[in-house]
Amino acid sequence: MSGDVPGWVEASAQRTLTQLHDLVGGPGLAAAAVVPGLLAAVDQHAAAVRDILVMGVSSRGVAGGVLLAGYARGLMANGASFGDGLLT
Repeated sequence: MSGDVPGWVEASAQRTLTQLHDLVGGPGLAAAAVVPGLLAAVDQHAAAVRDILVMGVSSRGVAGGVLLAGYARGLMANGASFGDGLLT
């Protein structure tokens, strides 16, 4: 990811992204195909992800994958607040 980020931070970020993909990747896209409005919400999150990866944030020296993992953790925390247990 980046030489400026400790290896354990990168490893943690990769685990978070893998967890999110495993939990909701395929099933989420399948649901988006049949639930009205869900695909639009996914598209909005995809745009945010692209922005993180392309433009980064004000923090310098932070790898895009680490920033993306932080965004994913926020999504998982928000999903957990709905109480379905899927993202906890």
